Amino acid sequence: MKPMALVLTAVLLIWGLTGCGGSGNPAVEKPASGPSPNDYPKLAGRLFQLTQAADPAAFANQHDLDYSEGRVQVMIELPIGQSALPGGYNIEVISQYQNRIEALVSIKELLRLAKEPKIKAIRPPLKPYPHS
Repeated sequence: MKPMALVLTAVLLIWGLTGCGGSGNPAVEKPASGPSPNDYPKLAGRLFQLTQAADPAAFANQHDLDYSEGRVQVMIELPIGQSALPGGYNIEVISQYQNRIEALVSIKELLRLAKEPKIKAIRPPLKPYPHS
């Protein structure tokens, strides 16, 4: 093996063993055990990560999510023809058009809400961006 390839192999091995490949940000590290994003296909990835974040406020700030006092702003999509949210949740509706509801939802309720049969999808709301 050539000396340069040997050095590169050693550096990569040390890098992998010391964990230097992690994000280094505890706000986004997933716990060793717990729910998986694959268990919640109706929930957008960033929102799932928010529910698992050690510091939800920091995570929300880093990922452009509107978060305050334990609640996050989301867009809830119901099946076509449906307009009523399932009961038993503390959801503050901001606006609604047909089967789409923009609301504030506690991050503690997001995973349970995403399992509801009446919910088609939960994602962050689209944000307007000015044309350049």
